[in-house]
Amino acid sequence: MTREYRADRENLVGVRECRSWAEDFTFRTIKATGDHILEGYAATFDPYDYGGGPNAGGWVEQIDKRAFDATLATQPDVMLLINHTGLPLARTKSGNLKLSRDTHGLKVWARLDKSDPDVMRLLPKMRRRDVDEMSFAFRVTEQDWDADYTHRTIRALTLQKGDVSVVNYGANPGTQAEIRRAANASAVRRNPELFRRRYETAHTVGAAIAYLQAVMR
Repeated sequence: MTREYRADRENLVGVRECRSWAEDFTFRTIKATGDHILEGYAATFDPYDYGGGPNAGGWVEQIDKRAFDATLATQPDVMLLINHTGLPLARTKSGNLKLSRDTHGLKVWARLDKSDPDVMRLLPKMRRRDVDEMSFAFRVTEQDWDADYTHRTIRALTLQKGDVSVVNYGANPGTQAEIRRAANASAVRRNPELFRRRYETAHTVGAAIAYLQAVMR
């Protein structure tokens, strides 16, 4: 593995990342209020292949069982979204979204407002299982790599200003596009001159902003 590849992987700290799991979630209706309760896992502690695994240029990744402890202790501001976009269905700051860690992973509990149009659009899709996965957005604060950079252990992360999402086709840990976005963001953080050159090539502020948003999201 080249020095550049190693640097890209070492510098993933602080870069916004997303992972999704095909974990079943449940929802039920509270008869007294008509509100809907969603429960599931946005992350698990099982190892998984990222970027197709080492044979495809990716790596094996695993979240440490204590990786969420520090961030959850700070009561982070996290939103429940659909596919990581749009207005929130619930939010920890509002008290209708609660996150916790158990032996399986990051557990999500949310109370969905029956009068929210976004909730009403989502419910039939969940009933049909058109939307049947969960995902979360985060930033790593501490990580370990093995000697050949093919196994990554996420020791700690932050959820502050991140999100948990219900997704149809999530940002699968196996996608090379996800690796490229992370690598591009890492490169810009290491070398601001790279962004200056891309800005000059783009010619317009709007195009440069679009580029920066694409690599940093």
